[in-house]
Amino acid sequence: MAAEDVDNQPWIANRVLPPEKERLLRERLAYHHRDLPPAAVEDALQLRPYWFRHRYLPWMASEVQLDGASVLEIGCGTGSSTIQIAERGARVTAIDVKSDALDVVRLRAELHGVADRVEQRCLNAAEIGIECPGPYDVIAYTAALEHMTHSERQASLVAAWRMLEPGAALIVVDTPNRLWYFDNHTALCPFFHWLPDDVAVDYAPHSNRPDFAAALKAPGGDAPLLTLARWGRGVSFHDFQLAIGPLDHLRVSGEWDYRRALDDAWASRWATTIDGRYQALLREVTPSLPRPWFEPELAFIIWKA
Repeated sequence: MAAEDVDNQPWIANRVLPPEKERLLRERLAYHHRDLPPAAVEDALQLRPYWFRHRYLPWMASEVQLDGASVLEIGCGTGSSTIQIAERGARVTAIDVKSDALDVVRLRAELHGVADRVEQRCLNAAEIGIECPGPYDVIAYTAALEHMTHSERQASLVAAWRMLEPGAALIVVDTPNRLWYFDNHTALCPFFHWLPDDVAVDYAPHSNRPDFAAALKAPGGDAPLLTLARWGRGVSFHDFQLAIGPLDHLRVSGEWDYRRALDDAWASRWATTIDGRYQALLREVTPSLPRPWFEPELAFIIWKA
């Protein structure tokens, strides 16, 4: 992005911290992301918080009572969503596998004045059943499920569903759908979601993302299959059915449907695109499940019956 264009971006124009506090957060993020391109700092500082605040949070707040709620957020990263949930009055237990990311969450909470409502725990998502027994009104996976191995994801979802009381909510946002024909999260190429893991590893050099291909070939790192998982793999309704049982009787609210209700013109146009036609095919093949399971991205709330 050219320097002269930066201030024209909505996430830049809508800063929520005063300059001195923003400087402190930028410095901490720059240290946390020291091995990544500089754009990663701006992404964590402005872009991710902007999109969560303007896209996901209004939908979540329209469906779930956040004020006074007890929330377990899994895969909180540096806290761009954590803080905003806490600002709505929730008490948030934020977990992540990276302790240095939680240091940023702690600073964010202090800078935003919600430190008394945010607890940080350094845990693998598979450990929540033992380490974070609850109870919780909401358990949220924010761009997290796609970065787990299959066994981690299953252990975490099984535990999360068991921990929720009837009427409580399981929220998933910003997770690529394994059923979708194009992977715009990791490999940036068509049909990559559909490949078995070992084939995906071998196919990585053909990806349109050079850093991803290089990561899978880097010597001395994690085993390629684990590296692939950490970069991100698609998730589908199959993962949830394995973890929590039949899905067709559960109430599900989709973020995409929330946006369709706000913009009929956009919804009508989208339905005629290749994406809309492809989604219609998925729904025709699996008519027992509602539309949120067949969006390009999994972004939904499931209520436990």
